[in-house]
Amino acid sequence: MPLAPDSILKERYRISALLGQGGFGAVYSGFDLNLSRKVAIKENFHTTPEAARQFEREATLLASLRHSNLPTVFDHFIIPGQGQYLVMEFIEGDDLQQMISARGALPESDALRWIDQVAAALDYLHRQTPPIIHRDVKPGNIKITPAGEAILVDFGIAKQYSAQQRTVTAAQAVTPGYSPPEQYGEAVTDARSDVYALGATLNALLTGSPPVNSLDRLIGKGSLTPPQSIIPNISSSTSVAVLKALELRPEDRFSTMAEFRYALKRQAAPATQALPAETETRGAVTWRPPAAPPRRTNWLLIGAVVVGIPMLIVIAGIVLALTGVVTIPIVSSPTATPTATPAPSATPVPPTDTATPAPTVVVVTATPAPATDTPLPAAPTDTPSPAFTPTATRFAGGEGKITFWSHESGLDRIFVMNPDGSGLGEIARGVWPAWAPDGRMLAFIRNQLQPPDESLYVKDPRKQEPDFITRVPVEDNHLAWSPDGQHILFSDFSKGGGEGRALTLINPTTKEKKVVLDDGALNLDGTFSPDGSKIAFSSNKTGDFEIYVTKADGSEAPQQVVFDAGFQDRYPSWTPDGQKIAFSSNREDGIDQIYVMRADGNDVVRITHGLIADRQPVWSPDGQHIAFASFRDGNLQIYLMEPDGSNQKRLTTRFNFPNQNPVWQPPVK
Repeated sequence: MPLAPDSILKERYRISALLGQGGFGAVYSGFDLNLSRKVAIKENFHTTPEAARQFEREATLLASLRHSNLPTVFDHFIIPGQGQYLVMEFIEGDDLQQMISARGALPESDALRWIDQVAAALDYLHRQTPPIIHRDVKPGNIKITPAGEAILVDFGIAKQYSAQQRTVTAAQAVTPGYSPPEQYGEAVTDARSDVYALGATLNALLTGSPPVNSLDRLIGKGSLTPPQSIIPNISSSTSVAVLKALELRPEDRFSTMAEFRYALKRQAAPATQALPAETETRGAVTWRPPAAPPRRTNWLLIGAVVVGIPMLIVIAGIVLALTGVVTIPIVSSPTATPTATPAPSATPVPPTDTATPAPTVVVVTATPAPATDTPLPAAPTDTPSPAFTPTATRFAGGEGKITFWSHESGLDRIFVMNPDGSGLGEIARGVWPAWAPDGRMLAFIRNQLQPPDESLYVKDPRKQEPDFITRVPVEDNHLAWSPDGQHILFSDFSKGGGEGRALTLINPTTKEKKVVLDDGALNLDGTFSPDGSKIAFSSNKTGDFEIYVTKADGSEAPQQVVFDAGFQDRYPSWTPDGQKIAFSSNREDGIDQIYVMRADGNDVVRITHGLIADRQPVWSPDGQHIAFASFRDGNLQIYLMEPDGSNQKRLTTRFNFPNQNPVWQPPVK
């Protein structure tokens, strides 16, 4: 029941007016009698003991936040049997929903400026320990002050992120058009959920209306229309960025708010110029675009002028025909953009393929937590694909081939190709591939529909059906074979429960498991040293993901080799001689870049300098190249470079689909 005007809360706050009310709470304007100032008061109706404990934890955290694009939380308290209350700074001005209702579509420049400010606030929230997910980003929750600044309001349903905790429908807000699919029902919400909502908000600002409800898209009752198709003067690059943020599958969106923010800033820059160096300070967050290496040269533009666009199209068609790669229609015309330049010490090389892709609409499949290992029904029959026989090959990337996975047409598919990008062929349905040391057996994760689950399989690519090995956690699960081919390493549920993941070995023949490390932390991305004696992995033991090395038999405590508090270090990969480790980190620019260090953690050198995330590095069998995944062209694609970051070359050309998790198939023995 709404609080009456002039009623007093906690003998301090006088209620002025009801500003809004929903099924889970209400918002009031009020007055702080002690400090003589206007305040906003958020009331949550949940009064159970567990709800009260959760509110106390999260309200305490919210009260510690300081950012100029967020309202300050002044106070929080619980009135037993009545509700839970957050007292916040009152923000003057109209919200963006009021502005859309009054004016319709807003100018792109205004929309991008305000969305950037909100993205900065969300990025700040997501970088808290643990991260805070807003979960109700929409125009009505963004106020524009008389000074023209955007303030993100309404923290009533903000939640600390938990990798395992699922969202209960009755305890969450869902706004049709703005809420992603995972926010309906009992799926886990994370930073990518806020990316979707902010993308939907930008869509509404640009077009005057929100996109089609995500659930309608999910069941085929509606489709996503590019903003540029509605308002032709919207730049195609901004339209593409919105579409990527609005992908139905979380893994197909920008993985962080920083990536979305950088993409929009990059889109706003002239196509032939690097972003200007600038520093922007907002509250506790300082944002700096990465400094561009000197003498950036747009080789693609020069080639287009000299050779002519028609000739480039003809040549591209011939190359695609010869390599057997099938072109896929895209929503809007690609925009030429420069490939990220190598480190200053490297010699720039003209890029070979830099078309900006347009995202596609795909279908998400929810997967509940795994149960204990029991026999599963037969795996779905793979649609016959071109015959594939593992053979030793030698190209510019050295011996072996590159394998990766892509979510294409609603299915997770694993592909293999030569290190020059030729010879592309599908070999299995699944994700997170890993090759046995002899190059003959492929391990991967597949979603089982009956019952729904994530499971580990091993397959001989010459055969049609894979062998089921075990069930695995539903989150991303990097796989790695031991150098002797006797075990597969993956992250299993911690025996202690909670959010932890244990590094676990399983023998694919006997199905026997052995836990290497189970300390309650999230231990992910495990990979063996070439001699099999050690495992490098990433772990959030300190609150942020850092790189550790431990004995493969679990006989010693892990040693932290990367010390980088406040940032995320992931995906370690050993050189074939075991002397160095490549990994990705957002330590310098707030977005992932690739680094190489000595195996003991010393002599860390950054080797990529892109404006958009580069991640998942993996060394070639001869140690002469690194394959990696990058968002630089608007969607995850696979690239190849030399160990110093030079001679970067894009290998995949499947514009509409993210291609990720590159791994090398060793020469077949």
